[in-house]
Amino acid sequence: MTNVVLLSFIALAFFATETVLHKLTAKYVVKNPLTFNFYLTLFEFIFVLPSLFSNQITFPSLIDFKYIFLTSLTITIAMILYFFVLYHIDASVIGPLYNFRIIFSILLSTIFLHEILNPTYYLWIGILTIGGFFVTFNEKTKLKSFFQKPVFIFLIYVFGLALMSIFINKGVNISGYWNFTFWYKVISFILVLFTIPFFKKDFKVSRKQFSTISIISLIGFLGTLFANQAFSINVTIPTAIFSIPGSMIIIFILSRLKPDLLEKHSLKVYTIRFFAASIMIFAAFQLK
Repeated sequence: MTNVVLLSFIALAFFATETVLHKLTAKYVVKNPLTFNFYLTLFEFIFVLPSLFSNQITFPSLIDFKYIFLTSLTITIAMILYFFVLYHIDASVIGPLYNFRIIFSILLSTIFLHEILNPTYYLWIGILTIGGFFVTFNEKTKLKSFFQKPVFIFLIYVFGLALMSIFINKGVNISGYWNFTFWYKVISFILVLFTIPFFKKDFKVSRKQFSTISIISLIGFLGTLFANQAFSINVTIPTAIFSIPGSMIIIFILSRLKPDLLEKHSLKVYTIRFFAASIMIFAAFQLK
């Protein structure tokens, strides 16, 4: 289990950095979420191409293709939802809300992977849910913010990630890590091509936008490589580790140093959010 824990923490560091850069880019660099999503997918496709020459990539069989396509379709839809929500939700809320992934993963693992659900899990799932209410607390809407449309859509996105984890677990063990990773990136890029008509006016990007997205994509791609390796070993443990809100910590530091950069809330708001996030992390690790 040491390997899966190490892989998961490395992936967490990449993902936390990626989340902060996503929000900064959405606010200052790229205004159209579909443009943002397309170029990130494009770069991830480019980054995986060398594996075609350095690893044993074979054309997928029918059963291989089933999990490859399901993974690609799920992540394509989920990422489109994510980028639309990214423009309408606090960056510090994003990290803790990933905790709901553990709930979805456990339920899906029980159904598809036949992992046994301990009865006490229901208690921790309830605590995670309550924590989710408080982690969205702010000065204006308070707990009502949890019921806003952006939060609901983000939870659909998180469900998509949990579902994708199941497909990755199945697919990697059937197809092999690199073969699976290569083909699902290829199919994901093909699927995202169908979104071009919806942002064709914003298709062309500047050199600054191009370089920014390429860097973010590389960070996300590296995180995905480590995460997929972890998910190929176990689904629940990586999901629990990914519940740690690394991006929330970075956002809080930025809010103190440069309050106008991303978001600015009172210490009371951040105290409540961190307290709720801590409870959610504790509950998430009980579910591992």
